[in-house]
Amino acid sequence: MKHFKQYISLFLAAICLLAMAACTRAKDPVKVISDDALQIGVVYADNALSGRPSYFQRIGIEKAIEQMGLSEDQLHSETEITNLTENSSKESETERETTSAEPESFTDEKGKLHVKAVPITQPAKPSASEVVSDFAEKDCKVIIFTDEIYDSFSAKASANYPDIVFLQYRGTHSDLPNVISYSENASEGFYLAGRVAAVQGAKQIGFTACKDDRFTKEWINAFGQGLKDAESDANVIVRFTGSDMDLFLEQALAQQMLTEDHCDLLIQSVYSALPMTVAASGADGKTDKNVACIGFGYDMHSDGGAGYLCSVILDFSALFLPVLQAVQTDSLSFDPITAGYVQGVVGLSALQNADAAASDALKDIENNWVAHKKVDYSVITQDNGYVSNITVK
Repeated sequence: MKHFKQYISLFLAAICLLAMAACTRAKDPVKVISDDALQIGVVYADNALSGRPSYFQRIGIEKAIEQMGLSEDQLHSETEITNLTENSSKESETERETTSAEPESFTDEKGKLHVKAVPITQPAKPSASEVVSDFAEKDCKVIIFTDEIYDSFSAKASANYPDIVFLQYRGTHSDLPNVISYSENASEGFYLAGRVAAVQGAKQIGFTACKDDRFTKEWINAFGQGLKDAESDANVIVRFTGSDMDLFLEQALAQQMLTEDHCDLLIQSVYSALPMTVAASGADGKTDKNVACIGFGYDMHSDGGAGYLCSVILDFSALFLPVLQAVQTDSLSFDPITAGYVQGVVGLSALQNADAAASDALKDIENNWVAHKKVDYSVITQDNGYVSNITVK
């Protein structure tokens, strides 16, 4: 009996130790950088306020900062920079300032009107090296480059600031010790959009896209693959604007796909809602001839009219929030980040104007996404690099 009591005592002690250990593990990671000490630098593209991924990243970064309870003063940003070289010298302000002529009119003592050009000096734009140096002086722990154009520069600059984490959008230098490449896996959203289009019974689909690069090609192929996996025989017509943003072409090409290609559904990977407004007006410009449509970037339901189905949406806060929190706790992994549906970066907005079958089918796909077989978005069946149900015009 005595030994039995000893065994019971030892058993209970072991249980207590295990419980204490579990409680210890359950605690939040210790922050090695306090909230008020976390300074963040961001370099946007020149047109970060317009139609590029930089725009959605700006929203995501600001949302992540707010969710962390940080002050706006802890976020330092620069939009227009020059000289993307590592060792760019610091030119004098007079050398880097630009001067333009601004017309100015005046009336002389005889009442005669005169117009003369008045030189206007534009403020100098900082060079890339100056921006990074300024961020370092502000003790930024992280510098985020939100556009591919900064890839080579950020890789070189990272060697001069080994204690700073460099986040590079669609970077190609993740082998460097303090550089993390990140991107959104929008292919997963477009794959889901393909499934929605198939269930809706679309037969001729018009896809308005920006530049014909490898990312856009993956998105288009994912959409086509979603159609094929749903056993749809729909055709996809793709027309490219050839630039990041061309408001005239985005509208004109969408209209062309209605009038010439006779599309019964429009989808886009351009960032303005103009293709949605075209769909809302119909092929003949009458609002009672709505065409089914799927937007991109944000929920475009207010632009798409009665035919609007959903949008492939981007939420970069779901990417930046865990990264910034990991920087604080010194638990950051430097593996490349490709965040999609599971991470909450990419998804579909709530279905509108869709029948119950489409809603049920999409819900089933979303609920089983993790267990779903990995979709091969690179299936090539044509010489032009697109799956067989896609035609580029």
